[in-house]
Amino acid sequence: MHRWRRSGMAPVMLGVGATLDFIAGKVRRAPSWISSMGFEWLYRISQDPRRLAKRYLVQDVKFFGIFLDMMRSEKTSRVYCVE
Repeated sequence: MHRWRRSGMAPVMLGVGATLDFIAGKVRRAPSWISSMGFEWLYRISQDPRRLAKRYLVQDVKFFGIFLDMMRSEKTSRVYCVE
């Protein structure tokens, strides 16, 4: 989506991430207490480390800044949109 956003070739884009896998029952959601703490990403890494650890911890360096900001922010404002 990041690559296509300015091309004009895809006027509407929808990032669903793992939503379809959750709905299909292919991937389990984190327990509610983990989600409520904002650590569903950590639960997902623990479930599929080969695929997700490199993506989250190596290829996406911005992730650490987002994580630190999230931990410093109030729980009610923990919604992020990264460009």
